[in-house]
Amino acid sequence: MKTREFTDLILLAALWGASFLFMRIAVPEFGPVPLVALRVAIAALVLLPLVAWRGGITGLPSRDALRDSPLGRPGGLTGLPSRDALRDSPLGRPGGLMQLRTHGPRLALLGGLNSALPFVLLSYATLTVTAGFAAILNATTPLWTAAIGALWLRDRITRAQWVGLGLGLVGVTVLVWGKAGLSPGSQEWAVTLAVLAALLATACYGLAAHVSRRLGDTVAPLPMAAGSQVGSTLLLAPLAYVLWPAVTPSAAAWGSAFVLGIGCTALAYLLYFRLIARIGAVRASAVAFLIPAFASAWGFAFLHEPITLQMLLGGAIILLGTGLSLRLVAWPGAAKPASARQGPERR
Repeated sequence: MKTREFTDLILLAALWGASFLFMRIAVPEFGPVPLVALRVAIAALVLLPLVAWRGGITGLPSRDALRDSPLGRPGGLTGLPSRDALRDSPLGRPGGLMQLRTHGPRLALLGGLNSALPFVLLSYATLTVTAGFAAILNATTPLWTAAIGALWLRDRITRAQWVGLGLGLVGVTVLVWGKAGLSPGSQEWAVTLAVLAALLATACYGLAAHVSRRLGDTVAPLPMAAGSQVGSTLLLAPLAYVLWPAVTPSAAAWGSAFVLGIGCTALAYLLYFRLIARIGAVRASAVAFLIPAFASAWGFAFLHEPITLQMLLGGAIILLGTGLSLRLVAWPGAAKPASARQGPERR
């Protein structure tokens, strides 16, 4: 991994880790639904102009894309590309905003699964648990991705991934041991609801990973990111209007909402997709190991949230399970994943 990619990985982990801090600051004043609606709306407003700039409105490619396509260089006797080359060039699929229009319903579904619902659930969880605690639970996402793939798509799960799933369950149990309870109205009951909300959010992320994988054949990454945020905004806007706080949130809460939208969502998406393009999806997923560390550090530094031995132990077990699930941690006798053997993915 080159210095630039490593820097992007650290910055991405810092941004996504900071999202838990800013949720902790803003959600008590806004409420989960209005805060998330504001977050995704801001992200959509940032990403949509980029889609128009990079991919065009009507389907014509940008000057850079045209130069890099087969039409930008001579070919054969006539200088015209072959039918296959033309189909694979930027002229072979509609522009960014046209992709949003064509695949709007599917992008709205992706936005609901990948942004609207999990963001609301995680925001609700941070009303009760610390930033670091929520981020550790969020690290179970790859485990849900593997489990949903096996149950829904009949994907094959390796022995290492089965062990990873088991370790993830053990890690969550260690993390919540002595904190959760089933007595309604108690603090333990509030923790139980927060944990369930966070785990349901990660399950949504896991399902969204498979939906986005299918959409990726027809929609480019940047329009997919922008479209999902637009879809999330439309889904949440009516509820946000009804649930909008009667008391105007403070400047700190508004500032946190804008940072969540611009930095922790729009900029983070751009960094993530750039990492996937440069180093591949498997290596980019290593960011999951760093997010809990940054979230815990931000919470400790700015909100004076404790970092306990129980959090460290539960988090370590969950991250080990995540590493096995992603095949980032070697398992004795297991073959090295193809993506790691063949180098970075190219999209």
